Amino acid sequence: MKKLNNKGFMMAELIVVAAVIIGTMATFYVSYSKIVIRYNKLINYYDVSTIYRIAHYHKTNPTYFESDNIQKYTKNEDIGNFNYNDTLYTGNCKSFNNYTADDTEFNEYLSFFKSLPDNKKGNQNDKCALLKSCQKRNGSADNLKPKCKFGYVVIEIED
Repeated sequence: MKKLNNKGFMMAELIVVAAVIIGTMATFYVSYSKIVIRYNKLINYYDVSTIYRIAHYHKTNPTYFESDNIQKYTKNEDIGNFNYNDTLYTGNCKSFNNYTADDTEFNEYLSFFKSLPDNKKGNQNDKCALLKSCQKRNGSADNLKPKCKFGYVVIEIED
């Protein structure tokens, strides 16, 4: 009996294995890219240094946090090699559900804040402080868009 030539089988096996590997890698890429996009959004929307800046404002300017109505404060300061342009919004936590700002980037953050569960946004009488902090390296070109990060803090008010 003659032996069959199996060279064709290796080519078919190679094509099948390559298709399976490419399909698996494409699935991983689609899943991974969604995770990376969500991570980048969250890291900019709940930035630790921005939260510390809110605490600093609460300590140095406690009158900012007294009103139930939404108040807007802006501050510009140089720290090290960076220029910070902060916009602080304070008021009753529940009042932010109906608020619309004149800043489209902040409105995107507001929609994120509104989508949070109620237990993350405080009780009826609690105050919230939302901060948009944009930093730009001193001496950089004026046409470069500053990098903006956001944060919020709930200040609990005891009844």
